[in-house]
Amino acid sequence: TCSILREEPPPLPPIDPDIKNDWLL
Repeated sequence: TCSILREEPPPLPPIDPDIKNDWLL
């Protein structure tokens, strides 16, 4: 399972403008 997890990319945050600002800060 480690191989599959490594191949899969990490979960990205929502593309909401409000949330994006929070993530950037």
